[in-house]
Amino acid sequence: MEQPSLSEQLLSVIQKKTLRAAISKKYQELDTDALTLSIDMNYNRSNVSRTLNNLNRAGFLIKVHGRPTLYLDKKTLCDFYNLSQIPMALDNLEQMRRLFLTDGLSETSIPVVAFDAFVGTGVHEGLHTPIQEATKMALYPARPHAYLIYGPAGSGKKCFTQAVFRMENELQALKEPRDPVWLDLTSPDFPAQLADCTAGAGPKGACIGFLNAERAPEHALHTLQRWYALQDAAAAPQTCACAVICESAQLPQTLSSLLYPAPVVISIPTLAQRSVKERILFILNAFQAQADLLRLPVQLDRPCFQAMVLAQYIG
Repeated sequence: MEQPSLSEQLLSVIQKKTLRAAISKKYQELDTDALTLSIDMNYNRSNVSRTLNNLNRAGFLIKVHGRPTLYLDKKTLCDFYNLSQIPMALDNLEQMRRLFLTDGLSETSIPVVAFDAFVGTGVHEGLHTPIQEATKMALYPARPHAYLIYGPAGSGKKCFTQAVFRMENELQALKEPRDPVWLDLTSPDFPAQLADCTAGAGPKGACIGFLNAERAPEHALHTLQRWYALQDAAAAPQTCACAVICESAQLPQTLSSLLYPAPVVISIPTLAQRSVKERILFILNAFQAQADLLRLPVQLDRPCFQAMVLAQYIG
C-alpha cells in the first residue's frame, strides 16, 4: 500500500488538532507549528515548513502569524462555525480569537494573550500549568490578586510576572494601563515605598512586584504582611495585583502562612525541566534576535546546534 504523501499526512494531523481546538475553544494550546510537527512526525523541519506554506497558498490551511507561526485546517473551521469564507492569513492569535470566540471573556480567550510570545505554552510544555494557575487567579472577582512566583535564577520569574501584570491590565480594561511598581524587599527604603503605595501616592490600579524575597529581613516580610491585610480589607484596594518573587522552593510555604487570603503559588520550571522542543526554540529565538540586530543571517552546523540543545546549563 502506497504511503500517504507529506501533504496528506500534515493535513490529516492538522484537521484533527483544529477540530479539537474548535471544540475546546483552547486555540492557545495549538501545536501546529512547523517545528513541533516535524518533531512529532519525524520529518525534516525545512520540508515540513515548505509543505505547510504550499498548503496555505493552495487554500487548504490558514496561517496564523506569530512566534511560532501556526496552521489551521480551513475546511474544518468553515464547517464547525458554518462560515462560507475565512481569511487565509491572520495576524496573530488574538485576531483568531476575535474571529472564532464570540462568547465574551473566558478563561481561554483574552487573558492568555499576554503569554503569546512565550516558549512552552503548549499542553504538555513547561509553562502550561503556570499560565493556567495565573489565569484562574486573574479572573477571580475579588481584588487584589496575589501571586507567589518562584524558581531558580535565570528561569524567567520576573519576565513571567510582567506577563501576569499585562494580563491584569487587560482584564481591568484601563484606558491608560499602569506600569508595574517594583519594590526590593531588601532595601532600607522598602517600608516607606510600600507606605506610599498604601497611602495612595502610587497609581490607582497598579500592579506591584516584590523582589528578592529570599533575602528579605524578617521585619520586611512582616511589613508586607500588614500591607497585604490592609489591601484585602479595603473596599476599593489601591492595588490591582501583587506578586512576590523568590528563588527558594521552601520560602513560598512560609509566605503563604503570612499572607491571607493565601496567594496562588506558581513554580517556574528550570531549563533542565523544559522539553527538547522548548530548548530548541530558546536557541533559535536567541540567534534570530542576533540576526535581526546584525541584519545578517546566522548559520549553525548540526553538531554545534545539537551540543547547545543537549548541554547541561548551570546557574
